[in-house]
Formats: sequence, structure tokens, C-alpha cells
Amino acid sequence: MNVVLGFVLIVLLGYAGSRLTLFQQRFSLGVRYLFTAGTEFLLVGLILGPRAANLLTDAALHDLSPVLSLGLGWIGLLVGVQFDRRILKQIALRIWTLAFVVSLTSFALLALFVYFFLPLCFRWSGDLGLMGIAELENDSAARLGAACLLGWAGSVSTYSAMALIQRDSPLRGKASKLLQLLTDLRAPLAVLGMGAWYALFHASTEAMTLARMHNEIDTRASVTTLVDPVMSGTGWLLVSVLLGVSLGWLLHYLTSERLSGNEMLLLVAGSVIFSGGLSSYLQLSPLFVNLVMGLMIANLPNFALGRITKSLLTAEKPFFVIFMILVGALWPPITPAVLMMAAAYVIARAAALIAGTWLGRAGWPHGEKPAPWLGLAMLPSGGLSIALAVDYHLIRPGYLANFLLGTIILSVLINQLIGPFLMERVLRASGAKTPEEKKRAGGDGRPAPQGAPA
Repeated sequence: MNVVLGFVLIVLLGYAGSRLTLFQQRFSLGVRYLFTAGTEFLLVGLILGPRAANLLTDAALHDLSPVLSLGLGWIGLLVGVQFDRRILKQIALRIWTLAFVVSLTSFALLALFVYFFLPLCFRWSGDLGLMGIAELENDSAARLGAACLLGWAGSVSTYSAMALIQRDSPLRGKASKLLQLLTDLRAPLAVLGMGAWYALFHASTEAMTLARMHNEIDTRASVTTLVDPVMSGTGWLLVSVLLGVSLGWLLHYLTSERLSGNEMLLLVAGSVIFSGGLSSYLQLSPLFVNLVMGLMIANLPNFALGRITKSLLTAEKPFFVIFMILVGALWPPITPAVLMMAAAYVIARAAALIAGTWLGRAGWPHGEKPAPWLGLAMLPSGGLSIALAVDYHLIRPGYLANFLLGTIILSVLINQLIGPFLMERVLRASGAKTPEEKKRAGGDGRPAPQGAPA
């Protein structure tokens, strides 16, 4: 299909998808969440993509990669603008500590697991693809990148499963509020950590290292160097930060004037397009740059901050639908290695989140400690995990990037099936109750007085 027709098709589907949700029948909790969290559009993209109808061909998807950069930038900016320091000051220190401990512990455990399990996964499955076992075992940079990606992608969660549970039976309690805070606070750490890795191990520096090792340009390299290796990884990290800061200040300056709603949306979209395109050209993370950009906007004195956030939220669903359709079209084949890694990764992630929660709750007062199994309530994952995988796919394209994208998509779908059920069980075990249950218990969660009506 012509790239213009393909773009028009996904825009129309994105507009239609933002107005409806597919498959709203009364299925089980996990299945309903699977088809109401936006991941249903992965299946739409899969049908349209080269693996099925081939309406979106490989060539068209390559030409539409700037749209993916736009989606990544939109997600990064939306995460960043929510971190207003005036609001963050109201969050207790122990909650910050718990969020950091859970995030860093789960990242470290998952990264170690993936670094050592990845070669074994290819060896046991016999699915070598374009990458030999010996090459993968000796390429520590590739294994480190895969470990960092799966580590950070596994450290984040989504709160949208809670919205579905609240719609069915609105649970109230400290555990649900804590879970929402932990979900929000852990998101930027994953984006910043992975963005720093792209800069410190910049593709141009790695390609130059390969060339020196082989005394020639390595034609097997899975990256295309768009910039000369003129600086070290630290320099690229500084460029990433300064790019986000300068673009954030520029958007803050431009929005200081009175603008209509359409003008504000056009200005924000144009800024995201420019920052995402520039980041991709420099082989830096659009997620990282736009997150820094959003942090700048949120913490500069700007009367338009609320309108910027409103513009982002207004266009969030159409952009997200288009993004998920394109990701679905990119969905690589499910090989034995992907199946093996996804299954092991889901189990390892659950263990890592539980371990992080156990470590983080040690600093809490005895009477207020979170539930010991709160990590199981963090299993549902979604858009941000997939965005991290797509970010890697754009910056480091190749066989390994396809493998990691397929692993993360499959693990997200598995966690969306089992996560809501475990989340509901953990919340109820933590004392969360519906308003009706609280009313029957006496209104405040305590047992009703003797003789009180049921």
C-alpha cells in the first residue's frame, strides 16, 4: 500500500478507535482488561501489517517511522508534565523511597536475569535467526542493552487495570492510593534510565568501536550511523538533557501568550514532532528528550501549564491508538525463543516486583507497612513498556530489537490477562472495601456496633 494511503488509513482508524472501545462484552476481568486497555489495537495493526493482510507493508512501515517517534514523544511529554514540584512535595518521603526501591530492585534483578538467560534462551530453543550463539555470547554490549531494556520495561506498571476494577466494584483504601502513587513515580525513572543508556552507549560510538575491532566497517552491525562519532557517551548524555531543557524552555516561552485551544494543540504537536524527529536523527531517545521537556514545562512558572496538559490529554487517545496500530503492524513473528523468553520474563518480573516491595517496606512504620504481596498488584503493564521497546527498535533496529519487541508485547498481553485478577485479590487482602461494604461495616471500616442494622 502507498505510504500516504497507509497513513490516512491509520489516522481514520485512530479517530474511530478514540471514539469507541472494541469488544465490550462481559468477559472475565482479565479478558475485558485486555480488550479495553488499548492493546486491542495491536491486533488491528497485526491484521493490517505484513504478517497478515499486508495493507501496511514493510516499506510503508519504514516510511511511517516518524509517526512512531511522534507517539513516543507524546508519551514522554505527557509523563513529564505531571511532575510538578508543588504536587510532588506533598508525597511522603517513605512513598518516594518505596517507589525507588521497587523500581531499582526490579530493574537490577531483571537485568541480571536477562543478561545471563538470553544466550541460553537462543541455545535451548534452537532459534538462532540472524544472530549466532557465539556472537551473542561475546557481544556484551548487545546483551547489556537487552538486559537494560527488559529490566526498565519490567520495572514499570500501569494503573488502568485499577480503573476497570473501580468501574466494576469501586474499592477504596490506602492500598489503592499507594498503588497509584507507586505507578506514577516509577514511570520517569525507567525512561530516564533507558535514555541515559542510549546516550552513554551511543550507536555512533559503538559502530566506531566495531570498526576499530574489525579494522573495517562492520556490515553486520544492526545500526545505521547517522552522525559522526564526535563525542563520548557522556557528551551525548549532556546533549540529550540540554536538548530537552532548551525545547522545554522554548515551548514554555511560546505558550506564554494567550492562545486558543486549537492553537495550543497545534503548537504542542509541532513541538513534539520537532523534538521527536531531531532525537531520532541524532539516535537519541524521543521518550527521554520529551520527558525532560515536560519536566521543564511543569516546573517553570507558566499559567498555560493546565492548558498544555489538557491539550495532551485531549489528543492522547487518538495518538495512542495510531501508535498501537503501527506497533501491531511491526509485531515480529512469535518464535520459540520469544515464547521461552516471554514466559520466563513474566515469572522473573513477578518475583522481582515482590522482592522490591519486601525490601522497600522495611523502612515503613510497623502499623503502616504495605501488604507484603503488593508487588503482585503491580503486574499489569501496558503502553509505557511497549513504548520503551519501540524506542529501542527505532534506535537499534535489527534482529535483537525485533526479538525484544516481540518478547515485551507478549509479556504485556500475559500480564494484562492475569494482572487484574491478582490486583483485585491483593487489594481486598489489604483491606480495600467498596462503599457498600464500608457502610455495612459501620462507615469507617470498623465492625458495626452490636445490634446495628446489616
